[in-house]
Amino acid sequence: MRIAIIQGAFLPVPPIQGGAVEKLWLTMGAELVKHGCTVTHISKIYQDTPLFETINGVSHKRVKGFTRKSKMLINIVLDLIYSFHAVLECPKSDIIITNTFWAPILLRFIRRGHIYVSFERFPKGQTFLYSHVSRIRVPSSAVQTAIEEQTPLAKSIVSVIPNFLPEKFSAVVADTTSKRTMRLLYVGRLHPEKGIHLLISAALLLEVPLDIIGSHDIDKGGGGDEYLSKLLSMANNTIKFHGPIHDDDILVSLYKNAFAFVYPSLAKTGETFGLAPLEAMACGTIPIVSSLECFRDFIEDSVHGFYFDHTQGNKVLQLETTLGKLLSLDNHQLNQMRKSCIEQSSKYKANIIAKLFIHDFERIIEGK
Repeated sequence: MRIAIIQGAFLPVPPIQGGAVEKLWLTMGAELVKHGCTVTHISKIYQDTPLFETINGVSHKRVKGFTRKSKMLINIVLDLIYSFHAVLECPKSDIIITNTFWAPILLRFIRRGHIYVSFERFPKGQTFLYSHVSRIRVPSSAVQTAIEEQTPLAKSIVSVIPNFLPEKFSAVVADTTSKRTMRLLYVGRLHPEKGIHLLISAALLLEVPLDIIGSHDIDKGGGGDEYLSKLLSMANNTIKFHGPIHDDDILVSLYKNAFAFVYPSLAKTGETFGLAPLEAMACGTIPIVSSLECFRDFIEDSVHGFYFDHTQGNKVLQLETTLGKLLSLDNHQLNQMRKSCIEQSSKYKANIIAKLFIHDFERIIEGK
């Protein structure tokens, strides 16, 4: 089976500048090769990366990309320019996977194969533009519901295939019995919609140290210098800002040493799956998340983690109370919950999810 992947205009592959989506498809491309597919991966040129190279059996092509801007309209125009060149470089394939805005539209006229749109963000009413594609793949039932509500005609072409753990996390051997340092951990973009200001306030009230990993840069999806300044002004010396970390070995170590992973996202239409909590679970670290629907596909409350209701009353108090529940558990309860986290995360290994993709591809090719 011939597979092409057209990545976005703003981050390179391999993801040396970060990017969960770029990391996901880099890994999945190699996994599809293991399952007998021929894979071509098209992405943005970055610095001295070669125009053509082979990585883990995947043929990589690169075209001129751009740096993300703060204005969405400008980014859409830049995506059009990039997508046009990427589509021209795309070989004829059985399946063409893409998450760019324009590529599915351009591929309607520049025919290269079955168009497989992978939605990595909540739809904003644009799915009617993709009614001609063979499949719209979404990572969670929450995104599926949103697409079907916005574009009822798309219901027959939507499929749910979850994201998967990066290789370093799926290979982790986590110790559920050793006593962990009482430190909380957050990994993700530093943006107001992620609720980090709530987490800092709750950690200070509970007097629990907190490590914050992530970028505040606007072009990396962060909230910019102003939001970082706000967070720094709230924090004391128990709150550590580490900046972005892209080395999975370092991240695994941080997850394994954290008492709990807290992801207090407020982004109702910004979270599609929640890979960071799943990474924490693979390391035996119990997640605390907001009550967004996307997390409910893999986290059962009080079994694999805890939810706090971010929609009601005092959000800081809600989060503080939920953190208090976790902190009050005895060693036996903690160990049992950590084991449940590891068992649940093992269902999301790349080889398992690759088989779901291949089955979906086969159905498309067979006309189902």
